[in-house]
Amino acid sequence: MDDAIDQLTPAAAAPLPPPAFSGTRWNGWIILGIGAIALTAFLLVQIVAFTIILMKAHPGAIVSGLSPKAFSQAALIKLITAKNLWFMTVSSEIVLAALTLLLARVWLGAAASTLGLGRAPAIALIAFGVAAGGLLFVASGLTEKAQTLIFGPEPPQIQALLLAQHKGGFNFLLDLMSVSIAAPFAEETFFRGLVFTGLAQRIHVVWAAVISALLFGLAHFEPYSFFPIFVIGLGLAFVYYRTRSLWVSMCAHATVNAISLAIAYLFPQLVK
Repeated sequence: MDDAIDQLTPAAAAPLPPPAFSGTRWNGWIILGIGAIALTAFLLVQIVAFTIILMKAHPGAIVSGLSPKAFSQAALIKLITAKNLWFMTVSSEIVLAALTLLLARVWLGAAASTLGLGRAPAIALIAFGVAAGGLLFVASGLTEKAQTLIFGPEPPQIQALLLAQHKGGFNFLLDLMSVSIAAPFAEETFFRGLVFTGLAQRIHVVWAAVISALLFGLAHFEPYSFFPIFVIGLGLAFVYYRTRSLWVSMCAHATVNAISLAIAYLFPQLVK
């Protein structure tokens, strides 16, 4: 398997700049600073976007205030339509990716290509990424089943409940842009391109993958889905490391999310 993957890597086709995780070690404090700034900006954009959505739905709230019912799970699920989810997700993910790439370039001297965003991968590598995403979806599902057997059934993720409420082809396209394009691009750039790379420059790649996957799981703020998300993050780190291309890990990530999205649309009863 390793030989087959090696034959697919960009280096086998033409010389490319080496990936950052095999080059000069970055300053750890700068990595921490970039991460703090990018994540803070990401959260602030999401808060601002959500506030705009909330004020549009309750225009008199500035004067009269909002009742606790407005923040109940049922009310929030109804509020976050496909259009509103697209607005929140795309705006915040663009900020996360842009700040990560910009600050890495300015403060670390790392071009996008050294983070794995160089030449577009060959079709065979894209196919490998899609296949890896399918396997990671299965692995995360098995992890969730094992977790249920050990700890009992858990409530579904909020995002799964949101997606299960969305109907129609147009909404599906909006959700596809949100969870299968914007999110994979930004999250792979940040968690694999910056975090995993910075760790892999210092410690063994296995531990770098484990720690970056732990952070990836924690960042989703879904305690009941931490272990399945951790498994996905672990697999994505190894996809990136073996192929030297964030484009491939993005394809894998997008595949996992697209399968989950399709299930939420086609079989909403499975997430209720």
